Amino acid sequence: MTLGLLILSASLLAAQGAATKAIKDDKGACQVLVPADWKVGTMLTSSARDPKDTLYIQVMWEQDYKVAPFNELDMKIRKIEKMFENTAQRVFYQTKGMKIGPTPPSTIWTLYTPAAQKGACHCNLTLKPGASEQAAKDIIMTLGPAK
Repeated sequence: MTLGLLILSASLLAAQGAATKAIKDDKGACQVLVPADWKVGTMLTSSARDPKDTLYIQVMWEQDYKVAPFNELDMKIRKIEKMFENTAQRVFYQTKGMKIGPTPPSTIWTLYTPAAQKGACHCNLTLKPGASEQAAKDIIMTLGPAK
């Protein structure tokens, strides 16, 4: 099921007519696909942002983390606003970002999925006001083991 969603999400990105590039964590264990026009972080190459500066993503590998559904206490501690999926194959949720100045706070999507060898692939995607939620979902759902 996870592989199918990964292929579907990659297909959605390709169907949008845009080439993609892989953003990998610093150990090369996990990756996410972003449109080719995204700018990779200069100091943090496991991150990238869109040209409009409304979406920002960072990919990480957590070698000792086991993906498992969150319980009520886990959700309360993390101040989860919305749980999209809560399974042993994917934990995907939304929290509120910090409010800086007069602009509305950003939204943060977090996704965990099992890594190929051990541990978990993990990414945070920050959506600023005006960001495309569909584009964000298409991107974050490509998280998985690096190829």
